[in-house]
Amino acid sequence: MEDEGAVTARVGVLGGDGAWSVAEVLRGAGVAVADLEPAPKQVAEAVARKWHYGLASVRAGLLGHPRAILQLLQQVNGARPKGWIWKGEGAVDGFRPEIDPEGLPREGIEGYRLAHLAAVARLVQEVDRLILPLCTARAWVDGAGTVFGARPKGVTLPSGVKISEIVFSADDLRSDLHAMVEVFRALNPRLVLQVSVLPSLGEVVDWPEVEGLQHDPIFDALLEARRKGGKGAGLLAFLAQGGDIDRFAPVVAAPVAEDDDAERRRRRKEKRKAKGDNPGKVICEDELLEAFAK
Repeated sequence: MEDEGAVTARVGVLGGDGAWSVAEVLRGAGVAVADLEPAPKQVAEAVARKWHYGLASVRAGLLGHPRAILQLLQQVNGARPKGWIWKGEGAVDGFRPEIDPEGLPREGIEGYRLAHLAAVARLVQEVDRLILPLCTARAWVDGAGTVFGARPKGVTLPSGVKISEIVFSADDLRSDLHAMVEVFRALNPRLVLQVSVLPSLGEVVDWPEVEGLQHDPIFDALLEARRKGGKGAGLLAFLAQGGDIDRFAPVVAAPVAEDDDAERRRRRKEKRKAKGDNPGKVICEDELLEAFAK
């Protein structure tokens, strides 16, 4: 039997820290999610969380849209779009307006941004698997196609910058996903990319499949279940690190307790007999999710 602890891939999470944090759920399941942009030691935990420290592997903000991830990678490569600092009570980062909730002087924003881009570059190089929570096809976009975060109240856009909310088509999403994969490949050809489609972070989107991006519905379902207090921490951690669910199945299909439902035991026994397989391997996705939801 495969030892579930034998899977030791280093895991990172980029974005998706809106209504809840994917990284925090994975850490609660026992995954040592990388943190390449930790909060200063003197900052209280509640304050650090408000400024999005620890909610993902880097302080990237909400992201959740392929174009937002793509342009972040392009900035790591040196791209500097115009109009990304917005003025209000202090300045805010137009790409990540929720990151600096109380505003900062311009030089503070620029310093934080350079440190953030350096952290993203390290993240791409230092993890084995990178989980990308996708949650929305909507984005605030300017005339050049640059995606910005939602503008906070009281913020003035730079002269000449106009943004409007649009819904991207499936073709646009597919194009951005392809381009995103290509940039990741150029930065680290060995990096495994896994998207996590999470309606609870945005709206229901029929995401196109793209070569080079893994997606596991069981992982997503377990992630949602764990967020709501369900079981399945071991399997979630195993899958997050790239484990093959067939190698984990013997743990799931261990002998049932005597007070379990007799009819369920009978049906499973008949299924195993009909298949002629190792009893520990004969378990369907629905049974896995049912087992770990309790």
